[in-house]
Amino acid sequence: MNTRLLFTSALLLLAWGLSAQDTMRMQLHGTVLDAASAEPLPEVEVGWAASNGELQAVTFSNADGRYALFVKIPGEVVLNVDENGYAPLRMVIQDLRAGESARELDLLLLPKGRP
Repeated sequence: MNTRLLFTSALLLLAWGLSAQDTMRMQLHGTVLDAASAEPLPEVEVGWAASNGELQAVTFSNADGRYALFVKIPGEVVLNVDENGYAPLRMVIQDLRAGESARELDLLLLPKGRP
């Protein structure tokens, strides 16, 4: 019976360790800015998708243009930023590594009709 208990405990610890690896996350945070004026943009939708295109999370910038969201690491994520009057921003971030807990990333949106 002790062998069975030991074996079951080992399996549970292994499963817990594997699930912990699957849920490693880091925080992406920064400011959404108008690329022409450098003014912060409030209420801008910022989302991220996995490399397969599946949407994972969405947030909105606050009154100061600040946003924050958690992404899975390691791996690649695609940031999608949308706001009326601005060209959509799609950014692939490939260098997210385990052990990194946060990264600041300001997002510059180009007003529509500007080069």
